[in-house]
Order: sequence, then C-alpha cells, then structure tokens
Amino acid sequence: MAAVVNAAVDALEPLGVESFDMPLTAEAVWSAVRDADEEP
Repeated sequence: MAAVVNAAVDALEPLGVESFDMPLTAEAVWSAVRDADEEP
C-alpha cells in the first residue's frame, strides 16, 4: 500500500503534491489534482 501512495505522490509531484494520507482514495487523488489546478 505504501508503494502505491509513493507512486501517486511521485506522479503528481509536478503539480505540487507532497503527500497523501493512507489509505489512498480516488477522491483524495482527484482533490489534490483539483487543488493544484486552482493554485496560481
């Protein structure tokens, strides 16, 4: 499970995502993408 979280963080790092809480959910990933998209 930790490997999946690390892979998601690595994939979204260019958007500014630094971490996720476990368990990783689809909602958490989409929320991080939306939040990154809203930042200037």
